[in-house]
Amino acid sequence: MSGTSPDSVTYPAQDYGLLTPYPPVEVSVLDYGADPTNNDDNYLAFTQASDAVPAGGVLVIPPGNYKISRGVPLRSGVHVRGAGRQASRIIAESNFANPGDASYSFFYNENWSAADLASGDTDISVTGITFDYSWRTTTNAFKPLNFRYVTRLRIEGNYFYYGGNSIACRGCEQTWVVGNSAFEFRNCAWDFWEGPGTTYVLNNYAETSDTAQMLNFNPEYSPVASSPLDVVGKRLVVQGNVFKGTGASAEPCQIEPLGNRQNGITDVVIANNQFIRTYLVHRGYVYRLAITGNTFNDYPDPNTSVIIVYANNGYTPKAVTITGNVIWEPGTNSANLGVIRCQVDNAVITGNVITGTTYTADPIYVGTGKPTFFGNYLEKLGVTGRMQQGFVINNPNDVTNNLRACIGWEDTDGDPVRMYMAGDFFQFWSTNADGTARQVWSMQANNSSQQFQFLVGVLVQDFFRKGITTGITAAGTTQPGATALTQNFNEVTTTAANTGVRLPSGATVSVTGLEITVWNQGANTLNVYPPTGAQINALGTNIADTIASGSCKTYVAMSSTQYRIKT
Repeated sequence: MSGTSPDSVTYPAQDYGLLTPYPPVEVSVLDYGADPTNNDDNYLAFTQASDAVPAGGVLVIPPGNYKISRGVPLRSGVHVRGAGRQASRIIAESNFANPGDASYSFFYNENWSAADLASGDTDISVTGITFDYSWRTTTNAFKPLNFRYVTRLRIEGNYFYYGGNSIACRGCEQTWVVGNSAFEFRNCAWDFWEGPGTTYVLNNYAETSDTAQMLNFNPEYSPVASSPLDVVGKRLVVQGNVFKGTGASAEPCQIEPLGNRQNGITDVVIANNQFIRTYLVHRGYVYRLAITGNTFNDYPDPNTSVIIVYANNGYTPKAVTITGNVIWEPGTNSANLGVIRCQVDNAVITGNVITGTTYTADPIYVGTGKPTFFGNYLEKLGVTGRMQQGFVINNPNDVTNNLRACIGWEDTDGDPVRMYMAGDFFQFWSTNADGTARQVWSMQANNSSQQFQFLVGVLVQDFFRKGITTGITAAGTTQPGATALTQNFNEVTTTAANTGVRLPSGATVSVTGLEITVWNQGANTLNVYPPTGAQINALGTNIADTIASGSCKTYVAMSSTQYRIKT
């Protein structure tokens, strides 16, 4: 046939094993009277040329500017090839019409209105064309490429200006979206819904000042109650892309199964992308999810988290890995829970960097979820120093007082690392926002209302430090009314006549080996009672020892019923 492609048009090698190799049959739109000078309507020429392409053939769009008033259907096996950026440009006429229900599309597949995947089209590709809706800058209805139930679909090296969705893929299987660029779209750059299957979104660029979403992947199959596609083994890979928002608010990328398990997605990889004023959402039945090596920056919006993973419609993401991501200057506030929000149990969060001066939310928020996380670097609020997350160990057998987090803080002035345990356990010493130290480590003896707590030794600057209570007032004139002691070192400063203090009890937890030191700084002799049913030395059950004013004694619990005087 005449009208072979110009020398400037090249066809990429057929990699990935998805598309039928091109035969040497090419049909140029110029052979059917297409006008490349941006004057006449080319709908008829494009349609006739497309109809002339045999299965597996190439519809060639040579360099030029082509106006078009209606969309062109593509049959199975038709591969559309242009001459690359700005060379082959298709422009929507101001009277662009809607062909059936194909949403003002430049190209759509012939069986677009098919009921399901089985009656759809196969082996279609579009490469090297610029699609221009720039005369219509506000609508979100137009979709330059609109494909439904196509198996083996490849969209590569195209440019999209304005419109709603740059591409719309509904229920397509084995889809490759590679190396495209989209600008000022208003609904979504790369949109997949109605039960899409295995999909690869690789090395694309999307930039807009206002959109509903940057990327959408919704596995829910809409036309019927249950999907004909088996979710197991269906993959979504989003890798090497740039998502750039230029407006005042951040824009979402969403992987969001809205229905049941049959409408979910497995094996999702979000890797090595750059998100600029863009956040990432995963919700519902997303199984085997890896979010790794991405960067998030220029993120001023305080109204959302940056990475979000949570349950939806009764289904919770599982087998989640969030690792090696870098988040610069998030604006997330406390009302939005966390910069990374992962409210699931079956997850590992490690090696991430969160740094900034404005965010007030938790760096990592898990809610009632119990993911394991460790080795993250967290820096916030302009505090001198840096917070290096050590590790998190979850105890699945202890849902009430689960060990939740151990985080170390190393000040830039060289102070030692301090750590704390979050959750219902008492805490290690940590630092306040101004860098001052607070409690080092305390231990909760048990969970009952009759528990007591005491500080255990922690090595700080070559000395062991124990819990101290000062300013104690002795009380009562009998054992039941005496002031209970709760620390290792106790300074009693007020001792009215015949008043006293009481040593810790071993009734609910063991006190064996506990040492309690008592100073009497009061004006009168201090009574020191044993716990109920116990004795001090051989004084007898419930009988008090005494400490003279200005004196000190140490009592050692040999058992729950016997204290000995050490000094």
